[in-house]
Amino acid sequence: MKIEKNGNANQTNDQEQVNQSDAPWLAWLNIALDAYQEDERLRVDRLKHDIASDSDDETLDRYQQERDFRKPSTLRKVGRVTLDVMRIHPQSSEQRRDREAMSLAISEHDAEMKSQRRWRDWVQKKQAASERLQQEEEDRKEAEVLERDMVEAVDIMCQRSHELTIGQRNQEIIEREINSHLLTVDKLEEEVLSGSHEVSKGVIDYDGVQIPIYHLEGIPFSMLSHAVDFRRPSWQNEGHIGVGTSKALFNNPSIWSKHEEDALADKSYAYDDYNTRGNLISVSYINSESNIDAAYKGELRYGFSKTPSGSFLGFQIGDGGTPNYMDSDEIDNSVRRINYNEVLDGLNYPRPGWGGYNEVLLKRYSDTGLPLLPSYIITESGEITDQALRHAKYFNIPIVDINREIYDKKYEDHIEKLIESLERDADYVEVARVNDLIHMVDYSHNWDKHNDNYWRSRHYKESYDDPTRKELKRQFKEENEENDKISDDRSRYINQCITGISQLEYDKRTDFIVSKINDIADAYRKANERGEVINYRDLDIGKGVTEVKGFNVTYYKSHSQGELCLDGHEKGVEGCPYMLLDEIHTEFTLPSNLGAISTEIANFPNPDNPDENDPTFVKLAKAFFECYEVAKQNRQLAKPESDTEPAPGSQDTKEHSESGDS
Repeated sequence: MKIEKNGNANQTNDQEQVNQSDAPWLAWLNIALDAYQEDERLRVDRLKHDIASDSDDETLDRYQQERDFRKPSTLRKVGRVTLDVMRIHPQSSEQRRDREAMSLAISEHDAEMKSQRRWRDWVQKKQAASERLQQEEEDRKEAEVLERDMVEAVDIMCQRSHELTIGQRNQEIIEREINSHLLTVDKLEEEVLSGSHEVSKGVIDYDGVQIPIYHLEGIPFSMLSHAVDFRRPSWQNEGHIGVGTSKALFNNPSIWSKHEEDALADKSYAYDDYNTRGNLISVSYINSESNIDAAYKGELRYGFSKTPSGSFLGFQIGDGGTPNYMDSDEIDNSVRRINYNEVLDGLNYPRPGWGGYNEVLLKRYSDTGLPLLPSYIITESGEITDQALRHAKYFNIPIVDINREIYDKKYEDHIEKLIESLERDADYVEVARVNDLIHMVDYSHNWDKHNDNYWRSRHYKESYDDPTRKELKRQFKEENEENDKISDDRSRYINQCITGISQLEYDKRTDFIVSKINDIADAYRKANERGEVINYRDLDIGKGVTEVKGFNVTYYKSHSQGELCLDGHEKGVEGCPYMLLDEIHTEFTLPSNLGAISTEIANFPNPDNPDENDPTFVKLAKAFFECYEVAKQNRQLAKPESDTEPAPGSQDTKEHSESGDS
């Protein structure tokens, strides 16, 4: 069977089942039929193109109406080929041939479209399946991420809730502790009724009313104090925050008692401007035994005898720089940060020699919007102003007047007992404790000079124009001269003792530093003998080596030549402060202290003999370098021989210094 070229595989021509070898004319016939078939193939392809190019299917519809299903005979095919060879194309013949080709074109077009649809459907199914799998994977990953985020969120919420719970518990402990010590009107009444000689009561007639006044004459007390006129130094500055509110409240106490809703209606509420209002109160905690002067002393002071539940938000030994407003989230964060141990330590052991005020931050309003009202007006030594009486009348509260002369005398008695209990051979920790207690309150007759000397001896800061050691001796001499001028023998004796204690503390401290450096050097020597490398930070400073925390000693070379550390490290010149003389800086914290003790000593000439160096510096330098060398030897144990550090002064010193590790 002969299959027509370029035609449909199903199309056969039974009449053409001949073999070319049968006769020459049959071979010619096959050639002619092949030519016809090729020509018709072109015609069909053209018609298919026309159908495919018509997106509206108008051509397809027309072809379906015009097509001819009849198939031409072999003779007609030969005749058409002959006419094609002769280039004769009768219109009727061409039209019939087109109609015949239309049928095949439509059939092939339909078959191709069906095949394309099957392919497209298959592709779409595969794509849909792939997209479904991809979406399922994305959904799974998203679910995992969401689950992880939810777990993290729950953990964070639980942690925050835990922190808030702990903070609220600490808050409760602090409030209970503070309230247990605060002076109340009820307690004053009890003391008066009991006939106590440390409290007396009177009245002051003012504007038609009798205002009770309690005179404190020795009774121990604690108070929360708020200076209404805290902004008084800035009252003339109309651009200063809160000045307008301070002046208005000073003259009109009703502003303080306004409900929170009224405050919220004020356009300045929570804004830092001249008339700012807020939902917080800053007060100071004072104690007659340790920090009676740790509050700002204005002309008008409110006293509070209770911290309401949930009102305590923070405590600072000095000025906390607190805002006057916090939203609920900020308040919760403040509560979470509360550490009752730190707060109670700060309340009970105020920073010695501070001479300023501490700050306690409280909520101004209760949950129902009611303001925290003062319990009494605080005055000192009978200095009761008209403003104090006006505010006492408005709030219907008494005045509590502190007799400072009596409390000053009590403190001097306390100092005298401390001095008498202190032996000359007492260790530094004991001397430092007594020195701190003495300088906690601004009671001495010559306090300013005592305060200067106290801090100068605690923080021995050099001055190149005025050598420190010489200046320290000069100030002590001046104090003794001032003490001699005091007519009261007892007060003069106490002041002289305070001066002596300050000097003793300094001398004991320098010896203490030397002893601790020697302890550390011994620890390094023993480690070197064992061939054991130790880390300076791993030395248990608080157990055995020293009883202090954060013991750091640094040797600064003059003219920015670098610095040496007690652990054997040597730092380069970059960033090293410029100094004319070598200096030794020491810092540590005693177990009983809140803050670090700094000591900075320069290599000044001895004022008693200019040709000699300061003996204190020499003593510290000797101990330092002995420890530095053994610490350096210990560090060498951790390095291969090829990495051994060069000795100071070698050619490689500069290179190692620049690397920051000698």
